[in-house]
Amino acid sequence: MRSSEVAKFVYPATVAVCTIAALLLPSGLHRPAGLLGGVAELLVSPVSGPIIKLRDWLRPLSPPPDAGTLAAMEQTLLETRTQLLQTLDENQRLAQTIERLGVLRGINAEPVELLPATVTLVSADNARPTLTLRAGTSQGVEQGCVVTLLSNPSQVLGLVRSVRARTSTIAPITSLGAGELDVAIIPSGATGTTNPETWLRARIAPVGDGTLRGDLEDRKDQAGNRIEPKEGDEVRLLDGPNWPSSSRMLLVGKVQGVAPSPRQRLRLVVTVAPSEGDLSRAREVMVRLPVAGRPASGGTP
Repeated sequence: MRSSEVAKFVYPATVAVCTIAALLLPSGLHRPAGLLGGVAELLVSPVSGPIIKLRDWLRPLSPPPDAGTLAAMEQTLLETRTQLLQTLDENQRLAQTIERLGVLRGINAEPVELLPATVTLVSADNARPTLTLRAGTSQGVEQGCVVTLLSNPSQVLGLVRSVRARTSTIAPITSLGAGELDVAIIPSGATGTTNPETWLRARIAPVGDGTLRGDLEDRKDQAGNRIEPKEGDEVRLLDGPNWPSSSRMLLVGKVQGVAPSPRQRLRLVVTVAPSEGDLSRAREVMVRLPVAGRPASGGTP
């Protein structure tokens, strides 16, 4: 073999080997090759594209993140999920508040003035608790004024039983002796709220354990089936002899259970619990003052 033929074979092979070695070696070992400068660039340019593709294909994938990075990513995901759930819960709470206010505005239209007050004293009798408020005749409070919770102004607490210049006393609706309440049980959902024909009536009274109980109206649907309230249905106040018309449709609580009457098995008894828990633990309240010139109530509490 002549020298020219050997050169033709050796030259391309040498270039290929050097190029592959240069591409696969760590970058720190490339610095001596910088002496070749433009000569090396001229030699490898025609084959650099395919070799780079081969290198990328042979190169191992990036290593997975370490345990610390994974833990940080999981924590971020949990925090984001918590924020999302908080936002959804807040939206639902606001929607329920808007619905309650809409019901009160549409049905309970008699104007009243709202007076915030603080509970300063609670009696020791758990079955017949009374609450003393720091609000009296000097603030416009009258006997028979309706009192609600400050945290939920639609939740009725009771009526003012006695009043002095700067204090007044109320008995929660769950206190024994507070008297019977005529109520409407409103089925859950938009249809029940807007259709009074679906409401059930009941007369309930406190039983001494923080709940109220009484006979349920006996009604049947078109098919002859008894209509029964469901647990969680809202219970709202109707007009009564001792309650002003401005208290109509205030929230009494929610249905806790339905059972046959012990006196008459064919009748049903409904148990109602306040939506805000033990009313005797209320510390901040709202007194609904009648507008000047209007009586506080239709009777004596």
